[in-house]
Amino acid sequence: MGHDDSADEFDLVVWFAPTAPTDREAATAAVIESMLLAQRAKPVLERAASGGRAAFLAVTQFDGAFGLTEVAADEKAILGGVFALVKTLGIEGPTLFCRGIDIAVEQGAERGAAALLAELYDPRTELTQVGYGAAGQRRTLEFTEDPPGLLIDAPEVPEPNSADLLVFTGGGRGVTAACAVAVAERFGCGLLLLGRTEVTDEPEWAAGIPDADLMKAAAAHSKTTGTSATPRELRDICGRVLAQREIRATLEQVRAHGAEVEYLPVDVSDPAAVRAALAPYRDRITGIVHGAAVLDDQLIDGLTPEAISKVLTTKIRGWSALLDAVDADRLRHAVMFGSVAATFGNRGQASYSVANDALNHLACALKLRHPGIAVTSINWSALAGGMLRPELQKLLLLRGITPISLADGGALFAEQLTAARSRDVLCQIGPWPPAPLEQPDAIVVGREVRVSRDMRPIGESRALSDHMVDGYPVLPATVALGAILDVVKQTHPGLDIRSARDLKVLKGLVFDSPAPRLYFTIRDIEPTEVSVLVTDETNRPRYRATVSSVLPEGDSATTNRYTDLPPLTGGTPVTCYQDGTLFHGPSMQGLRTVLADDGERLILNARMPVPDWGGGYCGTDRYLPLTADVVAHGTALLSYMTTGVPSLPTGCVSTELVGSLPNAQPLYLVVHRPEVSLPLVRCTVEACDPDGRVLLRFRHIELVTSAALAEKFQAEKRPADV
Repeated sequence: MGHDDSADEFDLVVWFAPTAPTDREAATAAVIESMLLAQRAKPVLERAASGGRAAFLAVTQFDGAFGLTEVAADEKAILGGVFALVKTLGIEGPTLFCRGIDIAVEQGAERGAAALLAELYDPRTELTQVGYGAAGQRRTLEFTEDPPGLLIDAPEVPEPNSADLLVFTGGGRGVTAACAVAVAERFGCGLLLLGRTEVTDEPEWAAGIPDADLMKAAAAHSKTTGTSATPRELRDICGRVLAQREIRATLEQVRAHGAEVEYLPVDVSDPAAVRAALAPYRDRITGIVHGAAVLDDQLIDGLTPEAISKVLTTKIRGWSALLDAVDADRLRHAVMFGSVAATFGNRGQASYSVANDALNHLACALKLRHPGIAVTSINWSALAGGMLRPELQKLLLLRGITPISLADGGALFAEQLTAARSRDVLCQIGPWPPAPLEQPDAIVVGREVRVSRDMRPIGESRALSDHMVDGYPVLPATVALGAILDVVKQTHPGLDIRSARDLKVLKGLVFDSPAPRLYFTIRDIEPTEVSVLVTDETNRPRYRATVSSVLPEGDSATTNRYTDLPPLTGGTPVTCYQDGTLFHGPSMQGLRTVLADDGERLILNARMPVPDWGGGYCGTDRYLPLTADVVAHGTALLSYMTTGVPSLPTGCVSTELVGSLPNAQPLYLVVHRPEVSLPLVRCTVEACDPDGRVLLRFRHIELVTSAALAEKFQAEKRPADV
């Protein structure tokens, strides 16, 4: 163990895997220990890396080939999960030198130490795994579509038929369900589906209710029964109903193909429960498929023993429980579901990566013990509807990676059970390569999605050059909101965005240097809304807002259509862009005329400019940033008319996307009398179509007035774009 908790400074950590763990649980505990060591050491190593190489090495003593060809004992094979740890640590700590080194026992202590030192000073920092065989040969890993030969030599195994009985863990949902249906369709074999969800009769309040309306029905039932369930409790209730529906649908699909199927509710991580559940079928089971998994994604910095154990237990103990509950001499097929996160590591998924890499090694161990079994560990890549969250699926699409469908995944899985593929001990299913190898632009951590966004398309926009304060281009708050809505649209494609509340400009973004990169942290709050925090490259907060699929309830004065607006023609031309009241340049000068001012409402004619933000880089179908910015101009104008002092927006209590804004068409702006508490002004404005229908409402835009802005605005006066 190369770590001392009392040391304040060090630049090298070496973790040595135990050479002879007593059992699977001891091996799993050792892997967890390596992960917690990496967590403790990471910040110290990162500080040390500023002065030179700082390294984390994980050393095993297998076969010099990473335990993939000669390690038959499960308790040793599990230790192979540490190779995924060093890969993930290298991704999350890019300044660190991270490497897994496997030294064959035959190397001895002296030669092993020499090999370790050689690797420590290796100039090829991109290598993550290196092995030294018994004869001293040095090996690395290379991933190709067509491997040159078999990992473990073995005979072909016939495909299953109607006489076989296969056990699937992971329930009758998601990718496991798709694979079970595909197997039933192609081979007609019997199936046992194991899952944690109890399948009970559907509650009366949910009967006949479409999936999309369950939340509404659950809330109504809660209200009538006086139980007052919270939104989170309602979501859990609906989640159970949906899970049971999905299981029933899977069973129906399997039976429709003429195959027998049973569903057994059992926790796969409980060996005794699995053994009891499978005991009546033990003499008939010829295949096992371990698809059970849980996610608890978080960066290495936030790992806890409990979170790690939850992920590893389902994968590793679940596989052991399943294998121990069946007769290995009767098995002809044994398949486990893993992930390319095991192959490459993945930011925010240390536990998941390690668990799946351990499965890869367990597959090789079983194949060595039973070469007559078709053993395969499938490393799934981008699979829509699997363990890939919908928001991450959308992000992969944006990066040119097309996830395969569940149906295609099921068909490819069934193909893997054929005799021709029965000698594939390790394989990958899905897009290849599974992801770009550069630093990802988005990660999923627990209930958060973190997205980075290059702002160059904004910085190169003509409109930004017309939004300058004191000589510098400044990102409009409405465009920051547009970027927030755009990111949420991409990460949560099922969320129908209708409003945003509590928008705050924490520190405005000035383009006084090369265009920055912004980082968006999106956190699920309830099924209908997410919170977003925008930070810069120094982690300084810039903007925040909460985005929702629900329009907020208005006050008694709120209307969604005005019937008393004056004609759009005529009125008095505005001069606010020429006299320094507002600072916006030609492409953003959308206010045209004052149509009416009765002391309670200022009614304006505005013609919206065509968007010019990197070709639609921000916004949604309902929200156009430049159009929205012109709408906000109305509040700045009325604020000036009321206080005689120029202002800049700092936030908005509520943005309501009532309809879709048009481009380059005349609209009404209805600006309501502001609330003044200097230096703060709060003002509500609505954009209405020519028939008086409200399309966009900024409820209580918050502006900060300052006499010092007058000089800065004067410097930006430009002639109107006529």
